Amino acid sequence: MNTPWISQQKGKKTILVLSLAFGLWVGYQIISQSGEWGLGILYGLGGVASVWAVYLFMNWFHRLTRGTPRTDQDNEKKG
Repeated sequence: MNTPWISQQKGKKTILVLSLAFGLWVGYQIISQSGEWGLGILYGLGGVASVWAVYLFMNWFHRLTRGTPRTDQDNEKKG
């Protein structure tokens, strides 16, 4: 149960793609409804930042409660 099901690098790439897509979608919605580009960009960046804040907080919390996570190299060595 303590072994990761995806690598940390792949997880970061996935979060990056999803957060950018979310930020673009939020920005588009604001711009299309109000026509204010500055507000749309601000809310889009806020959406991206909030996704990363949750991701980083959960990583910190899991390290605090479970210790240092294993890497893929550690799993290969163990067998």
